[in-house]
Amino acid sequence: MLISIITPIYNAEKYLEECLQSILRQTWTDFELLLIDNNSNDRSVEICRQYMQRDPRIKLYHCQKPGASAARNYGLSQAKGDFVAFIDADDWVEPNHLENLVGSGLGKTDITFTNAFISYDLQLAEEEASGEACDRIFAQLRRQTFFGWTWNKIFNREIIERHAIRFNEGMRLHEDELFTAEYCQYVNHVRVSNLKTYHYRILNTSVMRSKMPKEEKLSCYRRLYKMYNRLDRENRYLTIRVHLSHCCNMLRHCWKPDDIRLALMYVYPAYEEYRNIVQPEFLRDDRDRKVAKRSPWVFRFRNGVWIWIASKIINI
Repeated sequence: MLISIITPIYNAEKYLEECLQSILRQTWTDFELLLIDNNSNDRSVEICRQYMQRDPRIKLYHCQKPGASAARNYGLSQAKGDFVAFIDADDWVEPNHLENLVGSGLGKTDITFTNAFISYDLQLAEEEASGEACDRIFAQLRRQTFFGWTWNKIFNREIIERHAIRFNEGMRLHEDELFTAEYCQYVNHVRVSNLKTYHYRILNTSVMRSKMPKEEKLSCYRRLYKMYNRLDRENRYLTIRVHLSHCCNMLRHCWKPDDIRLALMYVYPAYEEYRNIVQPEFLRDDRDRKVAKRSPWVFRFRNGVWIWIASKIINI
């Protein structure tokens, strides 16, 4: 069973060799490694060519369109594998990463989630489910903010191609989560592994940490909310809670009056919708309780200045 590994590359010379070496050490050897250069101007392409000469499984492509989403989509168009995995060029993986993703569900699992070494400790329950039971696992992973990443998963390429699923190249934030959400509506079998095999490197240059126009961020949050609301009506309260949390956190980082007014245009509807559906049984989760506790303070004052001040004092 061939696995297509897609790795977008943009000025990654500092970490690229560590990433490539970790992939070539995989115990699961039936894979192709698609390196998608995204107009790098450092030594990244030179490094890729050196490794191509060492291993015929490595292929190098050049994507002229900027952005990781465009690079991943280009990789999907070139992939030949039965399954697809994404590994970022500044990360690295344990030797058993692919083998863990494939696991015992060879040929029947549509998606596998695995744990990772990141900046906070997180435990995942080892689970496997089929049919409607998959939705329960997806909801649980969304609560742990573990759902959206693409680098901790393996995807069935047949599902991707049959439904023409691609990354939204107009989004620079949460585009991977939108891809995963769209994909999961067609999943019939899911497996979760708590084994940590992926090392995720948090860089100050990442999109999540870089400055982005507030309007663009809020638009991304809104698009993600609409997708979840359409796909997962049974967990509507969770969808709204996540959207409200995004908007409130966005508000906390607004300093200019125009940015504050823009954020409030998104926050008010999110809060009203959240308040209308909150029931006591939903507040068993710590994150739900935090949102419920914070919301009255943030929205007690209809004056935008007081809302802004409250949003900076009370954190979700």
